[in-house]
Amino acid sequence: MFDTPLLLLSLYHMIEWLRATIMLTVVCIGVNLMIVWYATILNSLFGLVSYIFAISVAFSEEGKSCSEAQSARYKFLIVDIIIFFVTFFFFSWPIIVLRCKSKQSHEKTLRKSDDDEEESD
Repeated sequence: MFDTPLLLLSLYHMIEWLRATIMLTVVCIGVNLMIVWYATILNSLFGLVSYIFAISVAFSEEGKSCSEAQSARYKFLIVDIIIFFVTFFFFSWPIIVLRCKSKQSHEKTLRKSDDDEEESD
């Protein structure tokens, strides 16, 4: 019962690790691999679909009845789902706050930090 959701989530995580490695290569080494990183952005949609599928399987009647026979897999799936949503909202929060601010507010904040740097020099 839990084979397919675990397989989909494993594929998603492996592709995300590759994407993170590509991003670190761009940032730390300076190699321009951003085309590859942007090409793999569809993995985010795949991950969202995978998590929705995993949730539907884990909390279905069949999933709950299989949780007794496959308790380790069920616990792993539940922990993965919980960690995903906690980190998703944790890492999305700064972007949501920035998107809700006006352009003038961004410019004011940037100018203020530039002025602070000039005063410390």
